[in-house]
Amino acid sequence: MIQKHMQAPHSADRVLIEGGNHRQHADYSFQRDDGIATITAEEQQNQIIAATIQFSTLWNSQFVN
Repeated sequence: MIQKHMQAPHSADRVLIEGGNHRQHADYSFQRDDGIATITAEEQQNQIIAATIQFSTLWNSQFVN
C-alpha cells in the first residue's frame, strides 16, 4: 500500500486516518495485507467524510467565484 501511495504527486494532499484500514474505507470484503483496524468503520468513514468536506470547501473557496 505504501508503494501505491508513493505514486501520488508530491503536491497531493494526504490524510492519515490512524487506526483505519483499506477494508473499512468503503466497506470492502477482506483485503490482503490490510492490517487490523483499531477504530470502527463508522469512525473511519466519518473522518473520510470530514476530510472530503474540508477539501471541497477549500477547493470551492479557491476556484469557484
